[in-house]
Amino acid sequence: IGLGRRDEGLAALEAGADKSESGDVNVSQIINLAENYNDVGRAKDALSDLARLDPAHTSLYGRMQYEAERVCSYAELKDAAGLKKALDYVTAHVDDAPGATLRSLLWVGDIDGAARIVVAQLAKPDKRGDMIAERQIYADAKRAVLSAQERRFKEAMAALRARADVKNALEPYGRIVRFKTVQL
Repeated sequence: IGLGRRDEGLAALEAGADKSESGDVNVSQIINLAENYNDVGRAKDALSDLARLDPAHTSLYGRMQYEAERVCSYAELKDAAGLKKALDYVTAHVDDAPGATLRSLLWVGDIDGAARIVVAQLAKPDKRGDMIAERQIYADAKRAVLSAQERRFKEAMAALRARADVKNALEPYGRIVRFKTVQL
């Protein structure tokens, strides 16, 4: 998908999500497929995919990824009740997977909330590396055509990076770099 071959990438993710993992559903592949469905505007497919999982049988990290994709789906579908429930979960459990909370907040356009998360996580030595890594800028695949959702998310991330409070919190620990490589 990151190389601009979206249809082939989705087909591969669909095949992976259908394979069992130790006799059970393949949690990570199902969540990855839901993320990619959301990224291309297929929120109903993402929710259908996620319905195959029982969040009680995931790790704390997996539950956060699951809920983050539900945030994205419910936001796209304008399902206020579902959105509130999933968003409440990811904001209450931010330390389980800060990146999932950030994806959720950026997806719904809450740049202020996302900035508060980044600043707070940068103050924690055990979370700092992930916060710095997730703020880096990677090239788009030459053949990739970004969906409306991907463009909106990319713009929200750029707005987050540009904030003075985020820059000031980051400055003692690292910097944001633009890479010429595609992040896969």
